[in-house]
Amino acid sequence: MSLARHVLDTACAAAGFVAGGAAAAVTAIKRAVNPTRPVPGPIDPTRAADTPHLLDSAGEAEISAPRTPTATEIGLAIHRDAILGLRADLGATDTHISDLLLRREGRLAMYYAPLDPVAAHARLVLLGTTPSADVVAHALRAARSAILAGMPDTDVLARARVAALSPVRGQLETLLDDIGLREILGAGPAALLDTREIDVTWAVRSPVSLEGGTYTGTRPSIGASEMLRNAVSVDLAAELDAVPATPVIPLGEAATEALDLLVDVGLLAPERALPTVPDPASANAIRLMHFREDGETLEQIRKRIRMLVSPSD
Repeated sequence: MSLARHVLDTACAAAGFVAGGAAAAVTAIKRAVNPTRPVPGPIDPTRAADTPHLLDSAGEAEISAPRTPTATEIGLAIHRDAILGLRADLGATDTHISDLLLRREGRLAMYYAPLDPVAAHARLVLLGTTPSADVVAHALRAARSAILAGMPDTDVLARARVAALSPVRGQLETLLDDIGLREILGAGPAALLDTREIDVTWAVRSPVSLEGGTYTGTRPSIGASEMLRNAVSVDLAAELDAVPATPVIPLGEAATEALDLLVDVGLLAPERALPTVPDPASANAIRLMHFREDGETLEQIRKRIRMLVSPSD
């Protein structure tokens, strides 16, 4: 593989497509940029007072370049038509759709979902393994509705994010209360989830299936799959690098494995990786009860969060 192709594949993976779909990628990028005004030509310096444009020393208008779309917005642009083609009542058993397939590796398949990365102002990150089918279905239905309503891509992604967390929101709030974040961060979990000061992401943010069913992070493990390792070392590393110093709570052993992979190769400071917490969406009631009764682990988590995060004003 040439270096140029490797670089293109890496960049494309973050946006949710492979290099073989370069033509679609170019079209999607053009749609995502969507300049709002034409670029004006030279301006007569003698009439500068009559125009809102700024002039450079040669009398040319200084035009602000259109905002570069994010990888997530490009991914949404590429898959917009596929999302619009979904049923309004899409269910959790219907999310493995060929038009949303990104890549395969053996028994594993990776799909697109309109899930944006961690918010830049997040003070604490909860890390799952990969989005569940229920989470993905909620995100896709919300994205479809928002696109049909004519919303801009940023609002489409925001609606999808809120909807995606709705199946697990109550469980997450209970978990955060168990840890004691209301006292540590100076606000309740509900408020912090609403503002994304506590944010949620996944070791592999593009949903993964195992032989058409749910992938739980084992058989194969994340480390045993080149596709999943690359998703962690490229996408997750970049996502967490955008919120430097923010502590990360891994929800389950697979999420812990992902953080360990990043720590081992120097892509994550070890102090940011907090002790493992059972994933409230998949752990059984007995395991959650044992966690709530494990005062030593809870206090260790609280101590580490207090060291890394300041309370709200």
